[in-house]
Amino acid sequence: MNRDFSSLSGSYTFEELIAELCSALFTSVFVISENLQHNEYICLLLHILNYNSIAFFKAGWLKEKPVDYLSIEPTKE
Repeated sequence: MNRDFSSLSGSYTFEELIAELCSALFTSVFVISENLQHNEYICLLLHILNYNSIAFFKAGWLKEKPVDYLSIEPTKE
């Protein structure tokens, strides 16, 4: 990731939000139904980001990149 650490807490929190959204999506795709706390952690991260809707939607968009990458079927040779 191209990281901007000029505002360390915001940048780190934003990266954590992307990672947590990816994790939540993967657990639903792979039907993992353990006692997970994605919603609580995502709410905490949004609170730290002052409920910035732009940050939330951008993180939602950016989470698609790793999800798409990991969803690609390996080519059979």
